[in-house]
Amino acid sequence: MLDELAHAGPEHLDPGFVAGFDRKQGRPDPSEDLALLDGRTVVDLGAGTGRFAIAAAKRFDRVKAVDVSPAMLAVIRSAGLPNVECVQAGFLSYEHRGEPADAVFTRHALHQLPDFWKAIALHRIAGMLRPGGLLRLRDLIYDFQPGETETVLRDWFGHAATDPATGYTRRPGRTRADRAQHLPVAARADAGGRRVRGPGRALHRPGLRGRHLPEAGLGGARQGLLYPSQRRIGRAA
Repeated sequence: MLDELAHAGPEHLDPGFVAGFDRKQGRPDPSEDLALLDGRTVVDLGAGTGRFAIAAAKRFDRVKAVDVSPAMLAVIRSAGLPNVECVQAGFLSYEHRGEPADAVFTRHALHQLPDFWKAIALHRIAGMLRPGGLLRLRDLIYDFQPGETETVLRDWFGHAATDPATGYTRRPGRTRADRAQHLPVAARADAGGRRVRGPGRALHRPGLRGRHLPEAGLGGARQGLLYPSQRRIGRAA
């Protein structure tokens, strides 16, 4: 199995970087995501500093905050919430115990897996959800054409922050935007069974059906998708 800790960006393991993580991320508001989910148990995969997990603790009886980074999990633990359980694991190593989850949430984390392992991760998520449970997925996609790659990326990095304390910079080091390994060699209209479309449109996999909520993003569209469980994501009804 892929070692997810080995693939984690070094900045996500650095307590100094993690201390400013929410500021650099713009302190995303999880209320829209929470409004779509209900039940007793929710799993937050790639929980980071717990923006979603901590808010979810007010709505769910049990929250599983899962992340490969000890530094990230330390921030969540510092909130001292009795119904939030922190687990150092990832998409491929987290073992869900107890009653099936009513919902799984993940934001800007799945893209860190190579494409083959994304499918494995989705299959594993299906196995931890109850029938009818929901997966709320937000992630980064790139929707430009191959001939636009140089122009789009030049513009993207051209708007990088100049102050590492306030945003992601172009400079190498622990505060840089460590996304080079995730950029496509060439954008495809249909890559690995996924239809990638422009901002405000859906990203679909064959066999997966769901409605999406778009989120504006750099270099393409950040997509929010809501998938029901059952056969659509590999779980029997």
